[in-house]
Amino acid sequence: LVEFKERPVTNTSGCDGYVCTADRKCIANASVCDGAVNDCSDLADESPCVNFKLVDVNVTVKIAAMLNVSAVTSAMDCRREAVMAGAGGFLWHADSECSLYSKADVQANLLERPSDAMNTSSAPRGPGSSSYLFLSLATATSYKRCSKYLHCSGRGTLFNAERLKDGDQCNCVCDPRFTGTSCAAFRSLAVVAEYAVVMPASSTVSAPALEASISGNFFSLAVLIQPFTRYNATHMAVPFTYSSFDRAALVDFESQLFTPAHLAAVNRKMADNRQPPVGFFFTVDGISAPVSFGQCNASSQREFTCNSLPTFAPRTLIFDSYGVIAPFSVTVSYR
Repeated sequence: LVEFKERPVTNTSGCDGYVCTADRKCIANASVCDGAVNDCSDLADESPCVNFKLVDVNVTVKIAAMLNVSAVTSAMDCRREAVMAGAGGFLWHADSECSLYSKADVQANLLERPSDAMNTSSAPRGPGSSSYLFLSLATATSYKRCSKYLHCSGRGTLFNAERLKDGDQCNCVCDPRFTGTSCAAFRSLAVVAEYAVVMPASSTVSAPALEASISGNFFSLAVLIQPFTRYNATHMAVPFTYSSFDRAALVDFESQLFTPAHLAAVNRKMADNRQPPVGFFFTVDGISAPVSFGQCNASSQREFTCNSLPTFAPRTLIFDSYGVIAPFSVTVSYR
């Protein structure tokens, strides 16, 4: 076992670890990005570490790397190599390869024109070989390509992702338990979460019956139906909110809300009360509000086609596709 001893150095070439320039001190490579604040007095070994953000997965970078390091077994180790080399970004392959890119190349290519500087792969190179691109960023807006990992905090998807170009505004559709412009806010206890159901248009729907059917056996859950909204020529959207101070019940309910089993249970209760069936659930929040119900038409009993018109603001979403439950399917068309 060889023990690495920190020591002052007069010649940086004599350091076989990382040089703290401010202290003229040599520290072990393992001390870089380890969270300790007593290594370099100016935190040069720690401050750059937090600036590296995951921006894309399964991509190949077209520009040449300033350095390739082999036998790197984690993204954390690859980040350490990037900090020690003064790199502006790195691509870590899960098969233990780490490619480092200079700050100049990152600024000129990967930040300003990312789509020109990389290719997106639909699949990794092989088992265990997914790639992860991290860039050193002052702010998320520094990266001109919309990324669900960066701009949606890895907790949502990008609206209209296939049509986005570098520099376009990024709009996130958050996962059910998160909200906010970047999906960074957790829907906490007793904070109202709003959703909607789509069902056949009818003047005979009982709000208490629908509320009881949605809440099911979650007796600590308060469900409140909002005024009905026209969805299309044959169906209506019924917004509802729910809240609870029982954390376990809230988490359990949210995990079941979009499942076929929950939809079936709701419709059994609706049938018992001689109410029309629910077609599907979807989420509503301040960022992805489906305000354009009237733009959807039922092309059949099992399919809805919705047109996203150029006059609509980019942040206007019709619905979140993960909320659609069989036998319904959804096609989003543009004109």
